[in-house]
Amino acid sequence: MNLFNSISEKRDLIGKIFFIISMIILLYMFISPLNKTYIHVDEYFTLSIIQFPLNEMWSIILNDVHPPLYYFILIIFVKLFSSFMNTLLISKIVSIIPYLLLIIISMAKIKEEYNWFTAGLFTFSIGIMSGFLIQFLTARMYGWSLFFLVMSFIYMKDVLIKSDLKSWLLFTIFSIFSIYTHNILLISVGFIYLTIIVNILLNINNKKEKITELKKWFVSTLICILSYVPWLFVILGQINAKHGNGNTSFNLQNFFDCLLSFINSTNNIILQVLGLIFLILIIIIILNQYFDNKNKDNYYILSGIIIFLLTLIVSAIIIPLLFAPIYAKYLLPVCGIMWLSISILLNNVKNKKLFSILILLIILMGCLNSISLLNESNNLYKVGHEENIVLEQINNKNNVYLYPNEYNYIYYHNHLNETQGYNIKKFKNINDNNITFEKNITKILLDNNNKNIYTMKKITNESDLDYGKNISATKVGGRGYNWIIKLELKDDLKT
Repeated sequence: MNLFNSISEKRDLIGKIFFIISMIILLYMFISPLNKTYIHVDEYFTLSIIQFPLNEMWSIILNDVHPPLYYFILIIFVKLFSSFMNTLLISKIVSIIPYLLLIIISMAKIKEEYNWFTAGLFTFSIGIMSGFLIQFLTARMYGWSLFFLVMSFIYMKDVLIKSDLKSWLLFTIFSIFSIYTHNILLISVGFIYLTIIVNILLNINNKKEKITELKKWFVSTLICILSYVPWLFVILGQINAKHGNGNTSFNLQNFFDCLLSFINSTNNIILQVLGLIFLILIIIIILNQYFDNKNKDNYYILSGIIIFLLTLIVSAIIIPLLFAPIYAKYLLPVCGIMWLSISILLNNVKNKKLFSILILLIILMGCLNSISLLNESNNLYKVGHEENIVLEQINNKNNVYLYPNEYNYIYYHNHLNETQGYNIKKFKNINDNNITFEKNITKILLDNNNKNIYTMKKITNESDLDYGKNISATKVGGRGYNWIIKLELKDDLKT
């Protein structure tokens, strides 16, 4: 009992310790070995797309599945710092910046509105839980989408309480930035707006005040919708394009993994069990607190948890139908909302024993997830480093590389610029006079029988390696299902 009292009574100290750990995590991000390699294949796409001429870059973006804001942010940083810094390193730092900004916001706003405990737990959680750390080290849009959505949610509270021009303006801006960073945030932002109007309709009794607030809500909603209209036509085209692995059905296991993604992204069974217990406790606590006292703070906390759950449910059903299977990393932004809500909620828990158990559970889950993240980081570095070595070996004038499609060209052409290139499918958006179109692979091998021929392909079973009776295919590298393959004519065709 003394232990529980001691933990509960030292909340500010716990928050400061969490904040110091957050600063250590931030420092690690800047010196991590993962900054020196491509830890995800999509990073090749990121760094390649920003080096295309503007018209080709825009054409590629229009045919991709992500909005353009992140790429424009990255281009600005590359333009500013590429004269004295490696582009890969710049892109990694750009992905770390959102965590730095959230730490600053936690100090400047969350700590002032709540206390050290809330600010510290929040920054600790988004540094050590789920897959936050890996995504902050990945040259993609997930860190920025997290930042913009969390900022939208933070200013949602100001809208609920202050409802002044500044609050509505910042809330609207960050909501627009969110939906222009990741498509899934259309769902999250939609639910944020929904929770605001529900609050207006249910919790404001003065008729004149209610009408005034409804007008503000309508103006903000209209601005957000109108700002998205130009991209709406693009997203409709993206929906009709083929993406992902063709799986368009609801997957219960994937749904369960995503449900607990705010804690663990590596499918660790122990973490999943602990996470499920933790989630149930959090839901019970907030429901009890809200129905005991329906104040704006409890409504705000409940809204954050509901936004997380509803985004997951709707995304799990809609995203596979429109684009591709939903992945835990897509939910990273709304996981940020979840952890901010939890951080505020735990600060309000008065039961010392319950508070202490929840904090100890968070620390335990954080430690277990740190081990998982460390193992994942080591594996990502190893795979990325090995793939880079193979690409460097291939990239010389004595080798030929066959681009199986336009996207493969976008991903890897900068790393294979010394090889002789062929595209075996016609490009729609790219014009490169140094690449020869030839769909007959046997002819390419015959024309270049004194050179080594390589390509890439997604291999899920042995039959995928079949290039015809005249060609043998051997794996020489790659990651996961994406193999780098050496193609050779069989002996009876060699001259």
